[in-house]
Amino acid sequence: MLAGIYSGCACLAVTVILLALQQLPSERSKARCGGCTRTSCSLRLLASTFLHLRDRRQLLLIPITMFSGLEQAFFASDYMQAFVTCPLGSWWVGYVAICYGVVDAICSASFGKLVQYFGRIPFFILGAAINVSLVIAFLTINVTQDRVYIYFVFAGLWGMADAVWQTQINALYGVLFIANGEAAFSNYRLFESIGFIMAFGYQSHLILPIKAYILLTFLCLGMAGYGILEYLERKNKDWHLNGTS
Repeated sequence: MLAGIYSGCACLAVTVILLALQQLPSERSKARCGGCTRTSCSLRLLASTFLHLRDRRQLLLIPITMFSGLEQAFFASDYMQAFVTCPLGSWWVGYVAICYGVVDAICSASFGKLVQYFGRIPFFILGAAINVSLVIAFLTINVTQDRVYIYFVFAGLWGMADAVWQTQINALYGVLFIANGEAAFSNYRLFESIGFIMAFGYQSHLILPIKAYILLTFLCLGMAGYGILEYLERKNKDWHLNGTS
């Protein structure tokens, strides 16, 4: 029931944002919308959001964007239920969530600086490695009350991986789609929300291993798409450099 309420609110929120949210008056949006009404301008943004899917770069980013929503929902629902509430009790949920949030916030601020020195690729690999390792641990660990600290360690590591996805995917969209940022970020939020809806939609209908395998599948597809995207971007950059030299 809660999953249905969440899904309904998410769909309603997307509809309200697309049709009713007043856009920031950027120079690009002023030039594009001119004297149109807010509703017609929102409809133009909606149309440009779906037209943006013709860009193959956007298509390659869809799996990793959906994974971003899936992994957040997996932690909030499945991890908290199976690895905190059941073995420890519901009163531990807040403490574990605090640990997750603090690590996520610290790493988000740190990764934004460190990526300037190491580039995006090592951080994407780091996030993927953490998530894969934790999912494997979730599938093999015996849930027990003897080692309470391990659940905080898992939460902190998941927060570290989430910091990668929340900062680097956002930055990647901003770098790739400078000329069409509004449509690009609309797609980003759209597919991330679809990931949320999917995860909460099947949360009460599937067992934990199946949900973990779905998460890993989207992660693998997302990293494959990201790898292809990086290759194409570097190849395109080299082509331009050689053509102008």
